[in-house]
Amino acid sequence: MNQPFFISETDPPAKRTIMVEALRLFSRNGLRETTIRDIAAAAGYTNPALYKHFPSKDALALELFVACYRECVRVLDAKMSANNSFDLRLRALVRTYTASFDAYPDALMFAVEHLTRFWPEVPDAMTKRTMITLIRELVELGEADGSVPRDIDGEVRVAVIAGALVQLSRLVYLGGVSGPASKYNDDLENSLRRALS
Repeated sequence: MNQPFFISETDPPAKRTIMVEALRLFSRNGLRETTIRDIAAAAGYTNPALYKHFPSKDALALELFVACYRECVRVLDAKMSANNSFDLRLRALVRTYTASFDAYPDALMFAVEHLTRFWPEVPDAMTKRTMITLIRELVELGEADGSVPRDIDGEVRVAVIAGALVQLSRLVYLGGVSGPASKYNDDLENSLRRALS
């Protein structure tokens, strides 16, 4: 069985199962409402077995957030960096983000919805390469090659792109629009191009 993208194959099987079940419960019930006992029971382990891998529910949630966010950025970076034009990078960003969301909606929504809660606690190295830095590089590339005019502050464009991706995934996740998110790829790309020009 393939493991979810946010799970390390080097982790012991029990830890992987705990992380998968914790994400499912956090997504369904929320962080506050999910207890260690709930996670242990869903994973098929006792509380002491869970504590062998995580000292607390907060430590488990933080590790899960770091794993989800780091892997999302790694995948986006790999796909976007493989292209050297603004149009191809924008396409890679939109298509990779929506494909990742469609494959693992709970993981991406967990990362998006808990960014402000966990960001102050992430490892410093993780703050160097983020979704925002990838989008900022995309905007700068567009401004440099003339695909994007310089008449609007680049940071506003970063906010527009990030906001559009997050809001689309949130709407699909909550059932506000029908999924999968990837069915909106062309419209989202075209809308972003118009908004950025």
